Parts: sequence; C-alpha cells; structure tokens
Amino acid sequence: MVFQALGGISMATSVGLGAYGAHGLASRLKELEKAQIPPASTTASPQEVWSRANAYQQLHSLGLLLTPLLSEPHSKLRPLAGFSFASGIVLFSGGLYAATWTGNRQLSSGAPFGGVAFMIGWVALAVARRRPPSIPKPAL
Repeated sequence: MVFQALGGISMATSVGLGAYGAHGLASRLKELEKAQIPPASTTASPQEVWSRANAYQQLHSLGLLLTPLLSEPHSKLRPLAGFSFASGIVLFSGGLYAATWTGNRQLSSGAPFGGVAFMIGWVALAVARRRPPSIPKPAL
C-alpha cells in the first residue's frame, strides 16, 4: 500500500511538473538568463532536461504503483524494488528538476545514483515477480 500511495503521489506531481515544463518553465529560464546564470546542462537544453526528468518520474511512478501487484507479497526483494524506484525518482528526476530550476549543475550530481537505483528496482521486481500457482497433477 505504501508503494502504491507513493506512486500515485509521484504520478500526480509528475503531471503538474510536466505542465509547468510545457507552460511555465520558459519564464523561469528567462529569469536565470537575466541573472546571468548559465543552463545547468551543456549537452541538452533546459527544456529537454526537464522533459527527461519528467518522463523518468512518470515511468518509475508506474513501477512504484505496480510493485505490490507484480511481486510476491512475502518477497524480501519487494521492498527493495519499491524503495529503489522511490529513491531513484528523488535522486534522478529531483536532481534534474532542481538543476534546471536553479541553474546549479551540482544539484544533478545524484542523477547517476538515481539511475542505478532505477536499474536495481527493475531487477528486484523481476526477481520478486509473482509466479502462477502450481496446479497439482492428478494421481494416476
């Protein structure tokens, strides 16, 4: 239940942040430009960075929502999957959002760790997956 609640909250905030990226981010970027603060990324536009953060937040929010449904209830890897998705969202997406918003590249330094957390989450979910119930074979 905790992972589904976190996933729902994260998905809702990703919708809001996506809308902000599409409709409000440009004015913030103009403010940073006036203050002579360079973009946080040298390889992608701030809008691209924001969009990437948003896409990863949405995808891994679904991972959070699905973790309880797709994993064995008593699997020790189930919590690892959920916490990995949640921490990945904070470190990866949160870091990219913060860096784009402030122009401070250092705020995205946790993004690689968030990416690793995402990978751990998917592997843990795959190993903890629900298995179909075994059907006893009739005795002959």
